[in-house]
Amino acid sequence: MAGPDPINRYASAFVHAVRDLGYVEGRNLVLERRSAEGRYERYDAILAELVASRIDVIVGTGNAFAEAALRTKSTPPFVVAPIFSPVEAGIVASLARPGGNITGFTRDASPEIEGKRLQTLKEAVPTATRMAYLGTKSEWESNPYSASLRAAAQVLGLVLVHVELAPFRYAEAFAHITRERPLAIFTSSNGAHFVNRQLLADFALRERIASAHTWREIVEAGGLLSYGADYADILRKAAGYVDKILNGAKPADLPIEQPTKFELVINLKTAGLLGLTIAPMMLAQADEVIE
Repeated sequence: MAGPDPINRYASAFVHAVRDLGYVEGRNLVLERRSAEGRYERYDAILAELVASRIDVIVGTGNAFAEAALRTKSTPPFVVAPIFSPVEAGIVASLARPGGNITGFTRDASPEIEGKRLQTLKEAVPTATRMAYLGTKSEWESNPYSASLRAAAQVLGLVLVHVELAPFRYAEAFAHITRERPLAIFTSSNGAHFVNRQLLADFALRERIASAHTWREIVEAGGLLSYGADYADILRKAAGYVDKILNGAKPADLPIEQPTKFELVINLKTAGLLGLTIAPMMLAQADEVIE
């Protein structure tokens, strides 16, 4: 996250977009950077520190961050990018008029995106009829995204087996997958998967199982493919909201926007290791092919 050109893709996208808007660190901008290092329980302490230091606007990612922002019961504006189903999660009143002091950008456009990702995995592994869904109980049972996913599975003639993920207890989930012996793994968009991306990719390769993800970083670590919102594009847009807030706009009046740019990333090296041949048309549709 550090420096004028951060290594982290999303931090870099934000920093460069802020700079393009005329904000230069050390001249007219102080940019405080903090990381919870994947441990969401740290958010409360981090936000308490930032609020006490009288920060003008706080930018963060994910629902756990947004929930911690609500718990601060403080007045600084928050821009959350990305966030998942914020109305259903009780974080904002509506997408058009969030109310309160939180606004931002969702990472979900519509529930149909899960069906699209499942279809993409099926195209990559046409022989697969049985797949594991790796996610929490609530992700599997009680939201329109899982409903869309199950409907897509029925159309595609797939059997989805839910492998429950308790918080960060991947060893138990992996043991369940090994017992089930699916031909592919479909992971939820849970942020824990991003934090444990190398663990996930290594397991799938070791077991010779194809996998589909929301996060492109899991594919860079060795997963087969990802399809989802372009998070770098979301962070660039978040910089625009920061600029508006610094110029007097209120988060309550800034609508929470949905993503408009999605990307398909395929790891061709992983496909080779799994003995898969990706169709030329699918490769042509990919935004990035890792060779």
